[in-house]
Amino acid sequence: MSSKRRLSFWLVVSIGSGLLTAAFFEVAKQSHFWLSTLHQSRISLTDQDLASARQQLGPFEDQSFQTSDHLTLRAWYVPPLSRGTIVFVHGGYNNRASFLPVAAALVQAGHGVLLYDSRGAGQSDEGLTTWGDHEQRDLKAALDFLETREGPAGDCVGVLGFSIGASTAAMVAANDQRVSALLLNAVWSSLAGEVAYKSQHYGALAAWLVRGEFLLRGVDMDHVTPLDSIGRFSPRPLLMIAGDADTDTPPAVFRSVFAAAREPKDLWIIPGAHHGDYVQIAGDRYLKRVVGFFSDHLCRRSR
Repeated sequence: MSSKRRLSFWLVVSIGSGLLTAAFFEVAKQSHFWLSTLHQSRISLTDQDLASARQQLGPFEDQSFQTSDHLTLRAWYVPPLSRGTIVFVHGGYNNRASFLPVAAALVQAGHGVLLYDSRGAGQSDEGLTTWGDHEQRDLKAALDFLETREGPAGDCVGVLGFSIGASTAAMVAANDQRVSALLLNAVWSSLAGEVAYKSQHYGALAAWLVRGEFLLRGVDMDHVTPLDSIGRFSPRPLLMIAGDADTDTPPAVFRSVFAAAREPKDLWIIPGAHHGDYVQIAGDRYLKRVVGFFSDHLCRRSR
């Protein structure tokens, strides 16, 4: 082989090796990202959160309850005065304090509220953040807790979930008749779809590696499929709210879930809102819409 050909050969090998190395590191970076989401940094409750809760909710009870896999979750509970109780399910990288403004508006309207920290968040026990899979056990434990405090009030319990919490809420509510009204903020169609969307920059291989990582850690991605489950929530009322500027959960995604739902249902897309800034963008309109929805539908379902 001539020196010119050898040079060309090694140039091709070097370029090929460089591309493979770059691809490897990109996939590794994506895998690291998803591993970090399974072990999310705990967002602890601060003294300011506690002070805000006392100011906005008034007298509340510090409560705790246990999941079916023996984790203790901690919560704030305000019993209902004249209306039903709403359970709040927060999203990732967050805790129960994220719902204080809307919870306060519901308390002022006579509703009870139960705001709990999901596994691995706030003051609850450590646990994997499984993007709506194991968190279903958390919400079921919250509903069980309400039965111990309020009795079999299946017609008077609503659920409000955001993002991961919305996926959790959709899956549980579809099969649990104790939930009589459901509000989903920024819900994904499926966990598999979310992984594919957020891995797309790294290619199809990254999505499969992520699926493998989830499986190794006991996360069943096919157990989080709101698009396939939401139709079973009917004939109970559903409200979906999201922002048209949301790039984390694109409008086409939550529109697909809404299309799969059956009546009675309603969809409000807030102009200019991103992933969860509904109070900041829509203000009192958002609070009134949420309060009005639960006031109209809790404790009024016919048997």
